This record gives sequence, structure tokens and C-alpha cells, in this order.
Amino acid sequence: LGSLPSAGSLVASWRRRAPAVELEGNAGHGQGVAAAAAAGRVHEMRIPLPPLSVRPVPLSVSLELPTLGTVGKLCTLTARVENHSNSLQEVSLSFTDTEAFLFAGFKLYTVRLPPGGRRQLTYNLMPISAGHVPLPPLHAIGRSAAGGAGYELVSNAQSRLVFVTPPINSSAAAAAASGAGIEAAAVAGTTSSAHSGPTSASVTP
Repeated sequence: LGSLPSAGSLVASWRRRAPAVELEGNAGHGQGVAAAAAAGRVHEMRIPLPPLSVRPVPLSVSLELPTLGTVGKLCTLTARVENHSNSLQEVSLSFTDTEAFLFAGFKLYTVRLPPGGRRQLTYNLMPISAGHVPLPPLHAIGRSAAGGAGYELVSNAQSRLVFVTPPINSSAAAAAASGAGIEAAAVAGTTSSAHSGPTSASVTP
């Protein structure tokens, strides 16, 4: 870590375009040959690049995301935050609402991590739309606990999609339950008929 003495050089190469107009006579022929030779020559320019300053990454965030879900059933999203620096660091985590999920948990959470500290946060999400739907974007802002400008730790340039299947067909389940109820009622009626007898009896001498 520190500074690299040199990042190398930028090399630019170019070649002149051959003249389109032909010259007449010996003199013209000589000039044409010279122009063609100059046009075929490759020119090169080398520009040294400035040194680079390499700094360690003070904080990192890794995400464990669901890939499948079912409408109405909870799925979890896990964020792991780690402090790689030798100073106290602060991380703020927040979620953006979406129309495809219901969110359970702290939408804004701030934690301070000591040097080498780690923290794992788990969030519960409930899908309410089926299909390929985007997960709620997670924003993680890191900064030194001593103060200073914050910086983004998670890129949301591309949506993170999860495939959500529809719930169990409620009409099919209701029909199955109704059929089971009718069958049970029929069995109960048959049993009652088999054990039924006269409600009164008379004895004649």
C-alpha cells in the first residue's frame, strides 16, 4: 500500500494519409515518392503517466440475496459489514420502498464498528407480486467516526432481481376442501341410516 512509482506510459501511434493527387513530371514523381514514404512512416509519441496513490478500503459490505420467493411468504436478505481499517468507522444502511415487497425491520440503521469489527444484519421481505421483480435497493454509506464525507459502499447501478412464484391456488384448495366435506357428510349419513331404528315400540299380548 502507498504510492506506485509509475503507472506506465500512454503510447500514441499515427500515420499520415497518402496524397490523393498525383504530380506530373520527374520532379513531381520524386515528390510523390517522398510523400508516399512519409505517409507510410509510423509516428509514435510516449507520454508517461503520473504515479498512483493506493489506499486500503476501510469498509466492505457483502450481500446474501434471495433468488426465489413465493407471494405471501417471508424471504431474508443478509448484509455483512466489516471494518478493515485501524480506526472506528460508521455505516448507515437504508432501504428504498418498492411496490413488489413488504419490508419488516429498520429502514434506516446506523452502526459503528471498531477496527476489525464485523456486523451481520438480516432483513425480512415479503413478496406481494409474482414474476421477476426487483429487490428493494440497499444504500450503504460509510464514513469515519471522527467525521468526514460519506461514500457509497453498494452499487445500485443494476437492479437485483428475484423470481417470485404465485401462491397456492386458493380456488383449487377451496374446491378440494369442499369435496372432502361433502364426502364426509355422505359417509356420516350412511352410518346414521345403518344404525337408525324405530323411535317407539309397543308390545301387544
